[in-house]
Amino acid sequence: MNTQNQNLLELLFGADDFDYTTANVQDFIVKPSNLQVTRDFIEKWHYSRNVNGLRISQIFGLFHEKNLIGAMIYGALGMANNWKKYVKAESKAVELKRLCCIDKTPKNTESYFIGKTLLSSFAYFFQVLAIARD
Repeated sequence: MNTQNQNLLELLFGADDFDYTTANVQDFIVKPSNLQVTRDFIEKWHYSRNVNGLRISQIFGLFHEKNLIGAMIYGALGMANNWKKYVKAESKAVELKRLCCIDKTPKNTESYFIGKTLLSSFAYFFQVLAIARD
């Protein structure tokens, strides 16, 4: 990541400056987002440091006030034709591709984030939601 992008990240997110460990996760807001908003955040906070090659179905952001403190990407199943084991149409299966939050969040922030997305209208379009931990 070049210096200009790093400076932009600090201006947009300022995540290193905030400590949310004592915050109530219910004060966090989960809403649909887009790759333009979340790409740099994921490249900074996710261990893979990229979003290249993902077939994206939906992107969510986790916000506290106007600060992006988490990002999540759902997309098509990674293994070719694996969806056939579970559903009749590929568009009915999705898996969690990326999930990351800043380091200074309360315990169970990620669980709260996943739960909120599964309760959103997004989840009703799918018959299979796969979540794997690596």
